[in-house]
Amino acid sequence: MEIIIPGCLVPTSVAPDLAQELQRHCPRLVELLALRPAEVLVLPPEQTGCTPQEALLLRRLGYDQAALNLGAGLAPLAAGIHSGSEPVWVAQLCSVVVGREGARMLAPHSLHIEQHEADALFESASLLWSGSAISALALRPNLWRIWPGDDAQTSSMSPNAVSQMSLADWWPQETSFKAWRRLLNEIQMLWHNHPVNEQRTQRGLPPINSLWLYGGAHGWRPKAPAQTVETIDLLENACIEGDWAQWIAQLPSVSNALDLILKRAEADSIVPTVTLTGHRTAVHLAPPTKRWWQYLVPPRTQNWTSWWNLQN
Repeated sequence: MEIIIPGCLVPTSVAPDLAQELQRHCPRLVELLALRPAEVLVLPPEQTGCTPQEALLLRRLGYDQAALNLGAGLAPLAAGIHSGSEPVWVAQLCSVVVGREGARMLAPHSLHIEQHEADALFESASLLWSGSAISALALRPNLWRIWPGDDAQTSSMSPNAVSQMSLADWWPQETSFKAWRRLLNEIQMLWHNHPVNEQRTQRGLPPINSLWLYGGAHGWRPKAPAQTVETIDLLENACIEGDWAQWIAQLPSVSNALDLILKRAEADSIVPTVTLTGHRTAVHLAPPTKRWWQYLVPPRTQNWTSWWNLQN
């Protein structure tokens, strides 16, 4: 069994203060941090094309197309494409805001797109690619499959990853995406004053004003995970948004969820691995392998804050 806690690794700037909150609210987790050896995995999104959580998911499911970055495999996974020789691209409906530091994308989970909104936005945009080499198919309220052209090629970056980075650095600039950039500009102008966005603004929701394209991998079939996976995702959204008050508020619920999973594992004589993820890193906490004499002495604790404070 593997227990995964996304968003549990926090940036260095807030790590010392949040370590104290973790000790206060999650004593069982802190006990595991102190007793188990830590394997630190550096998974920078600018290299992997996705968040550490997404990178570990792709590895767990057996994705391996070496010519591309890891995140390119998310598109066929999201679209449910398990075979075929053509590259799979998808576009996620998103909200882009422009501030003093340039354009940035809001965290995808914060948009709360309803089906009728997605239908209206798709219908209004569908006339724009009529007669062009680009076509699209709506898959879910927030996701379209895109055929940008046979020669389209660029480095993929997942929406969850790019929402934590500078947006300008990851717009596709290749010549093969010239038609897509032109189409996207037309869609952005069309949606600027769209009734869907006017109604969303009245409800206090961000506008859906753009699309984020990612992918490029061929279809692939996920394999069954080698072990049971239990995910405690209560910290993930707060970590993505840097809302540390909310992060702290979720710690008691994280502690309760962890205790329940560990009790079930103990009842089945299972000692689970625990994996924590953050913005740029992941940490595996594997059960320690004890020699016979180590059962005769109290376990030695480790200074877990030495890796907790790693740059994220």
